[in-house]
Amino acid sequence: MKYKILKDNELKALEEDFIAFLITNGVHNEEWLAINENEPDKAITLVEMFSDIVWEKALKQIKIIEHATKNVYQLFKYNSDSAILVGVNSVDHQVDFEDKTWMEMIVKNPEKFEIFSLKKEVNPEDRAQEIFSLLQTGCTIGEIKTFDWLIHLFELVKKNQ
Repeated sequence: MKYKILKDNELKALEEDFIAFLITNGVHNEEWLAINENEPDKAITLVEMFSDIVWEKALKQIKIIEHATKNVYQLFKYNSDSAILVGVNSVDHQVDFEDKTWMEMIVKNPEKFEIFSLKKEVNPEDRAQEIFSLLQTGCTIGEIKTFDWLIHLFELVKKNQ
């Protein structure tokens, strides 16, 4: 299993998709009921396979990952073969990046912030797993407009240095 198994309520929400998955894999309703009752390991394996497919499809659609802590704010933009990180630190450590008011503060007092950016290559086959790992560590799905805004600020700062 590459990711994590879907919870019962998630499976219930995807019931039609799960039924289609089972049929595609040659398991019809009566067979599923028998497997679920008599071969729980096989049933779990089928649910794990379905869970991986669902996760893979969802992770492919994610472009921006956000990570905010008290001391740093980071956005990761995932392209098919690269990832760009843009982040912000508070110079005097007086800003809580979990509170979105820092965005107003950076415009008013840019000297109190450090903006940085990095780019790395990502193997397209590892992209989804990398995003999943970030989500498991507390990152959330971010917005492209926030990323674009922060990259623009980074470029302005870089140009004025």
